[in-house]
Amino acid sequence: MKKFFYCLPRFLATLMTIIIYLLILEVFIPGVNLNNVFGRFMFASFILLITSLSWTRPKFGGLIFTIFGFIYLFITISEKSNWARIIFLSLIPIIIGILFLFEGLKKES
Repeated sequence: MKKFFYCLPRFLATLMTIIIYLLILEVFIPGVNLNNVFGRFMFASFILLITSLSWTRPKFGGLIFTIFGFIYLFITISEKSNWARIIFLSLIPIIIGILFLFEGLKKES
C-alpha cells in the first residue's frame, strides 16, 4: 500500500502532462494562430518541469501543484468555464499536490 501512494501522484502528474501535450496536437489545423500553439506548449512544459521537480522533492512539488490548481480554479470559475476544464485543469492538480504533500510530510517524519 505504501508503494501505491508513492506512485499515484507521479502517475497522475505524468498522465496529466501527456494529455496536455496531446491536446497541443489538436491546434495543428489550418487557420490556428501559432501563438496559441506556443502558449499551450509552454504550459505543458511548465507542468513537465513541476512533475520532474516533484519526483525528487515531493513537498515542493506538492506546494506548487496545489497553488497552481487553486489559481487556475479561481480563474476558470471567474470566467464561467465549462466543468470539464475546471475539473481537469484545477482539481486534478490540487489532488496531485495534496498527495505529494502527504508523501513529503510522511518522508520527513
